[in-house]
Amino acid sequence: MLVSTSCSVITLSILSIISITWSYTFLEFIHAFTSRHTPQTVHNYSFQGNDIPEMLQLDFGAFIQLDAEETVHFALNYPSASENEWLKSEPYGRGVIRLGPDKRAFLVSIFHQLHCLHYLESEIRNGNKTHWPHLQHCLNILRQWTLCQADITLEQGSFMSKNFTADRWGDQYTCRDWNILYDEMKKNWIEFYRYRVEKGIIKVMDEPVIV
Repeated sequence: MLVSTSCSVITLSILSIISITWSYTFLEFIHAFTSRHTPQTVHNYSFQGNDIPEMLQLDFGAFIQLDAEETVHFALNYPSASENEWLKSEPYGRGVIRLGPDKRAFLVSIFHQLHCLHYLESEIRNGNKTHWPHLQHCLNILRQWTLCQADITLEQGSFMSKNFTADRWGDQYTCRDWNILYDEMKKNWIEFYRYRVEKGIIKVMDEPVIV
């Protein structure tokens, strides 16, 4: 009985540490995305070959404040609830945006990052070694993005001693309003849906638009 209790405590401790790291990493990548400069439109791109913009041409308007906080919503020991939270964070088109006259497909980097975080969370829970090459890819991508952003925010470093339910607040960041991006992804998805209907690629009822 004592051994069983000890194992349970150790397991919960490990899950708590992973959940803490997960929440911290998630917020770091939100900040990494929002810390970039708003791109400027240089000219009308043809979206043929390399004639494409480096970033999505989107005006984010004024910056917003993000108070970093811990959360129990992505807990590793509640897989169904965690999965629902991740599904809610998926944009229209699952991160793919269609641009130009031929609706060329691009993956918006923030959603690649969120995909990798989601994949890491899933693999930590399931422990399927056959998926390790994909897991290794995601770890390497996240490592490089972290280095690229070189975030120098000064943190107190006391998150390990916090009760995430009662004491959730952490550092404050200045961010882009990612809701504007989600709205743009929805708008683009609807436009691509209509494009496919007009071209006879799909019928109107094949993939109904949810607004």
